[in-house]
Amino acid sequence: MMARAAAAVVVFSCTGCGRVHFEDGGGSGGCGHCGAALVGKKVSGRGNIYAFSVVHIAPEQMDAPYTLALVDLEGAGRVLCRLDGFGVEIPTVGGPVVFEGNSPRGPLFRAGEISENARG
Repeated sequence: MMARAAAAVVVFSCTGCGRVHFEDGGGSGGCGHCGAALVGKKVSGRGNIYAFSVVHIAPEQMDAPYTLALVDLEGAGRVLCRLDGFGVEIPTVGGPVVFEGNSPRGPLFRAGEISENARG
């Protein structure tokens, strides 16, 4: 697997429940889960797969199969995202990923370099 460089990304942490968001609350500035304030911070964009699942039956707007994962994002905590770029390889728990960008269906990560500092 080829190593991919990670670009810094801004995430928003909830001051109430601690959830990590990739958007600032749609202008409301509040957490979509509990309504508390969000605080932005820049993180590396590197992480490691904590768990994943391949979805074979998708909603109408999405193509199946696709892979959902919980990723331990370095400096931010655990986030739910989609995985891409594995080709015929199957993702592995603990495998390195890098943030690719936000899509209309949420944050997207790809296979990437190893992150020694990812945490849950």
